[in-house]
Amino acid sequence: MWEKNYLNSLSPLHDYKLAHLQKPHHKEHADTRWTRPDYPWYKINVDAAVFSNTKAVGIGVVVRDHEGLVLAALSKRIPLPLGPLAAEAKAMEEAAHFARDLGLQDDIFETDSSTISGALTGSSTAPASVEDIIGGIHYPA
Repeated sequence: MWEKNYLNSLSPLHDYKLAHLQKPHHKEHADTRWTRPDYPWYKINVDAAVFSNTKAVGIGVVVRDHEGLVLAALSKRIPLPLGPLAAEAKAMEEAAHFARDLGLQDDIFETDSSTISGALTGSSTAPASVEDIIGGIHYPA
């Protein structure tokens, strides 16, 4: 299941190159090995990219089962001028909505932002800039 929305974009390939060819300054160090979840869990990988030239954020979500098979994916452009941390939080919010829409209950979310992960698990306090987004993920409307 894919959702694409390319607003104010020259081309998706152009945006991809802008996001991935420049050395990212906002990414935190993460272990790059992907591991399968145990049955009956689903793993939902989430990431965001900030497109400063168009003042927008791109998000990606991939849902895999215990065999590592991709069950669903989401790609979305959000026309908001967000900073890197807020973009990661917004991506996680979109992923949580996506998982609910798919009817998933036994899921593990994975992000490369330890700040967002810590805020969601309660191991750290959410920074004020993303506090409302984190609260919306925990207590959806």
